[in-house]
Amino acid sequence: MKKVILILGACVAVLTAMAQSPSYRVAGTAEGAADGDTVKMYYYKGWSVVPVAETVVKDGSFLFEGRQDTAVFRSLGCKTAAGGSCSSEIILENGDIKVHLKSDPSTIEVSGTPANEAWCEYHNEIERLCGVSLDLYRASNDTTLSEAERKAKRAESEQADKNTQDYRLTFCRTHIGQLSGVRALGDIFDKIDPAEAEALVDKVPAILRTDEVKQMKLYLVSLRQTKEGCDLVDFTMDTPEGGKLSVSEAAKGCKVLLVDFWASWCGPCRAEMPLVKSLYERYHDKGLEILGVSLDNDGKAWKNAIKQIGLPWLHISDLKGWDCEGAALYGVRAIPATVLVSGGKIVARGLRGQDLADKLAELLGGE
Repeated sequence: MKKVILILGACVAVLTAMAQSPSYRVAGTAEGAADGDTVKMYYYKGWSVVPVAETVVKDGSFLFEGRQDTAVFRSLGCKTAAGGSCSSEIILENGDIKVHLKSDPSTIEVSGTPANEAWCEYHNEIERLCGVSLDLYRASNDTTLSEAERKAKRAESEQADKNTQDYRLTFCRTHIGQLSGVRALGDIFDKIDPAEAEALVDKVPAILRTDEVKQMKLYLVSLRQTKEGCDLVDFTMDTPEGGKLSVSEAAKGCKVLLVDFWASWCGPCRAEMPLVKSLYERYHDKGLEILGVSLDNDGKAWKNAIKQIGLPWLHISDLKGWDCEGAALYGVRAIPATVLVSGGKIVARGLRGQDLADKLAELLGGE
């Protein structure tokens, strides 16, 4: 009898522990939904929708229950029998979460856990600030206003954009230990001071260091290692003729090497080429060499563009498009992008147009 009691006691203990284990409870309402309408939980992987779970509306509300080991963003959506739809994004984590799905998801209603309340506050304030910026931008291009009025609106628009950026950064600094702060950092990490961005990335808790966070870190490290004053970071790729050429080899025998990241499909790159060609003609005999690093995928398109535009300098590519290894080493996320190398050191980055012409004149003795 004593043995039976012990076994029963152990079972009760296990059941009690299971009942007390961390879990989530997402209780919500959906605007315009009727009993029997389906609410789906999902997330996006690239352009694809990945389903997670679904439930139905009963007595005017819906409920999801389960356990989540790591906090993640999830979307909730409902297409009503009446033909409407409503949705919201939440942070799915263990705890009691309350949400109201709205037909206009520009503002959200999520509460119940600190992370969700912080996310709700951030999302709604960013929507408000972006709305102000958009209104001012439209006003700055309103031809019914005088030039002085449009100029004033442009100044207001620039200040509004700064306000939005400042709010994002302040939120990151305060909430970097939460998923909402990590999401906010993803919006601005490539637009703020790289040193602060890297410091914020380093503060992200280990459990929230997703592949996206790791990519942020790699990008910021590449910027730090290729900023002005650093040694050139070498890489080797294929030439159009099928050979191999490295950055260091291209830099030999010249005073200044212009590493020009571009692609045949890039309109702004092509628009910049007449200037680059004129600079090459002006300074090549004075020690300028150019190394075009293409972010093409199509080898034929790359080679045809070189011939059609008439680009007489050195060229390399790994034909990996935006996965170009050279671009990753230099933190290139937009093209055209330039890096100037002299004496084995990086002397300037990101120069275009007249700024590039002025720097080459400085380095190579003007006319």
